[in-house]
Amino acid sequence: MVNLDDMQLLAEYAARSSEEAFSTLVARHVNLVYSAAWRQTGNREEAEEITQAVFLVLARKAKSLRQGTVLSGWLYQTARLTAANSLRRDIRRQNREQQAYMQSTLDQPEPDHWQQVGPLLEQAMSGLSEADRNAIVLRYFENKPLKEVGAALGASDDAAKMRVNRALEKLRKFFAKRSITLSAAALGAAISAHSIQDAPIGLSTAVIAAACQGSALTASTLTLAKGTLKLMAWTKLHLALGTAAVALIALQGAKIVNQHKETVALQAQLQQAAQQSEKQLASIQELETRTGELKTQNEQMVQAFRNAARQSTQSAARKPAAPAAPPLAAANRAAVSPQGKGVGSMLKDMMKDPDYANLIKAIGDQQAQMLKKQYAPLAKQLNLTPEQADAFYALIMNNATNTTAQGLELMNDTNRAGVISAIADT
Repeated sequence: MVNLDDMQLLAEYAARSSEEAFSTLVARHVNLVYSAAWRQTGNREEAEEITQAVFLVLARKAKSLRQGTVLSGWLYQTARLTAANSLRRDIRRQNREQQAYMQSTLDQPEPDHWQQVGPLLEQAMSGLSEADRNAIVLRYFENKPLKEVGAALGASDDAAKMRVNRALEKLRKFFAKRSITLSAAALGAAISAHSIQDAPIGLSTAVIAAACQGSALTASTLTLAKGTLKLMAWTKLHLALGTAAVALIALQGAKIVNQHKETVALQAQLQQAAQQSEKQLASIQELETRTGELKTQNEQMVQAFRNAARQSTQSAARKPAAPAAPPLAAANRAAVSPQGKGVGSMLKDMMKDPDYANLIKAIGDQQAQMLKKQYAPLAKQLNLTPEQADAFYALIMNNATNTTAQGLELMNDTNRAGVISAIADT
C-alpha cells in the first residue's frame, strides 16, 4: 500500500472499504490537515475534531472525487472550510483562541515574521485559485520537489516552477498590503519550516476508527462533517451558477459584438449607396447639361437651315427669266457630268455601286467606333448595362446616319421642303 499514490489508495478504499488504504492516506496527510485547522482555531482540541471531520468527509466522498484531484490540496481546502464552519458556531471564541495561538510556542523558536504570517496564512491561501493553492501545498506544506509537483499538476518541471513562483508572489503581495514585508523566498521558507506540525499521538487512530468503523464519533464531529458537506455542495453549486452566468454574459457580449459589426457593415453599405447616388445624380446633371448644349446646337442648325432656305427662296424670286428653282437645285443642274447628270443623280448612281457602298459602310463603322469611344465615359457614369449602352450608341449612330442621308437628299433636291422639316424635327 505504501507504494501506491493517493488516488490509487482512495480508489482501493472506495472499491473495497480497505481500512489499510485509508490508514495510509491518514498517515500521509494528518499533519497537513491538523496544522491548517490549528492555525485557524488556535485550539488543539477543536483542531483534532476538525481533523476527524475532514477525513470523515473524505471517506464519504471517496467514490465521487474526480481523477486528477490533488488530494493534499483537496484536504487542505476541506480543512479550511471545516475550520471556518466550526468557527461560525461560536464567533466570539475566535478572537480569544487566536490570541491563544499567538502566545503558543513551538518546540523550536519561531522567526518574528512567522508570528505575523501564520495567523493570516489561511486567509491568504483562500485568495488563490485551485491550481495555485495546490502548488503551494505540494511545494511548501509537503516540501515536495518540483518534479513531483509538476507530476501532480500534470505539468512539466518548468511549468510547475512558474506556477509555484506566481502563487508565492500573490501571497507576498497579500502580506505586503497588510504591512508584513518580506521577500518571496523568505515567505516560502517560513511556510515550509512552520506550516506543518506533528499531530497529537493517537489522533490518526481516532480518525481511522471514526471514518472506517464509525466508533468514537461524537455528535459534534458528525454535525461538523455534515455542515462541511453542505458547504462544499453549496460552493459547487455557486461555482456552477457563476460559470453559467459568465457563459451567458460571454454569449450576450458576442451577440452585441456581432450586432455592432452588422450595424457598421450596414452603415458602410448605406454610405456606399449614398456615394453611388451622388455619382448618379452628378451624371444625370452632366447629361442634362450636354442635352441642353445639344439642344442649343440643334436649334442653331435648324435656324441656319431655315435662313438658308429663306435666302434661297428670296434669290429665286429676284430672277425673272429663270425658272423657279432653288439655288441648290440650280447648282446641281449646273454641275453636270459628261452624261448630263446632276450631282444628286450621280450620288444615287454611286450608291448603287457595291464598292462605293462598302466604302460608305466602312466610313460608317469607323464613325460608329469614334462615337462609341467619345460617349463611353458618359455611359460608364450612367451605370448603363451592356445592353443599354449598345442601344445608346445605336441611337447616336442613327442620328449621325440620318443627318448624312438628309444631306444627300438635300443635295439631290428631290424633296427639299420635306428634308428641311425633317432636319428641324431631328
